Amino acid sequence: AWATVPVLGLYAAAQVTPLFLPRYLLFTLPAWALLAGIALGRVHVGLTVGTLAVVVALAVPQQLAIREPDGHSEAGHQLAALIADGYRTGDGIVYGTADPGGSWVARDTVEHYVPVDRRPLDLLATRPQRTGGQLAATECTDTARCLGEPARLWIVRLGYHGDALSGLGDQKEPLLRQHYLTGQTWHLPGFTLALVTRRPS
Repeated sequence: AWATVPVLGLYAAAQVTPLFLPRYLLFTLPAWALLAGIALGRVHVGLTVGTLAVVVALAVPQQLAIREPDGHSEAGHQLAALIADGYRTGDGIVYGTADPGGSWVARDTVEHYVPVDRRPLDLLATRPQRTGGQLAATECTDTARCLGEPARLWIVRLGYHGDALSGLGDQKEPLLRQHYLTGQTWHLPGFTLALVTRRPS
């Protein structure tokens, strides 16, 4: 029974403050399962069955919720549908690289869910994600040169942003404010999406 104390302690602490992202639990899951199995193997069969029943009862609602369209607290399918449906040839896309949670989530969502033939060009990426020992994509340091002058840009931010351009990046924000007008902004679970159009010359 003593082996369950760390688990209960972590559970209690997690109710007060976020301890880790759920995906990081994957690497420690075998150890936790082994620890729980040893603990349950030393107690009465009735208690083991009862404990497993409680675990299942707690897990089922989460398993059902995570399979919803915004099950990861991010409406990835909805974001992709808006981009794909509104896409025009020549559109570009810009990501918020300083957003809490990392820019790789937004890029992964677009690359995974938006069909290639409806996907705006990632104009600032110079190296793909998960290369060169880096999780996030490497972006061009000369934003103005790499961005060019596309007529329309999709702005994808992780989280809620009342102004999609605010905090977008040291070079990106002033450049886009100077040359683009925000046409429409969508606030989706986990994302802020905006479409900006180039100001008339």
